[in-house]
Amino acid sequence: MEGFERDALHKGVNVQSYHTDNGIFKSTRFVQEVLQNARAIRYSGVGAKWQNGVAEGAISIVSSRARTSMIHSALHWPEVEDPALWPLAVQHAVCLYNHTPNKDSGMAPIEVYTCTINDCQALRNAIHGDVLSTF
Repeated sequence: MEGFERDALHKGVNVQSYHTDNGIFKSTRFVQEVLQNARAIRYSGVGAKWQNGVAEGAISIVSSRARTSMIHSALHWPEVEDPALWPLAVQHAVCLYNHTPNKDSGMAPIEVYTCTINDCQALRNAIHGDVLSTF
């Protein structure tokens, strides 16, 4: 949580509350940390994925894109196919998701999060193969 909040502050975002499921985020240590920092915490109902639909939708999109990348690489380069590349595929899919504008709003998730205008440099880097410079 400290790393997330430090990154949020660096981007000008003030975390006021958390909305989470009843999994690991209900641990005593996490709850104490949230309350000590004067933050609020709300929980979704058990199995109520619709209560956190935005996050669930993002997870679905990222997983699908990462899986597609892995399949694409396996089809085109079967000699180097390696399941150990899954974390890299997920990281790449997250970067693309965060920097791709929504077709309805025209804003990328990173723009909504930071209240800034995105220069789309991360997408240009991905197109030209310089993915590592986006992180």
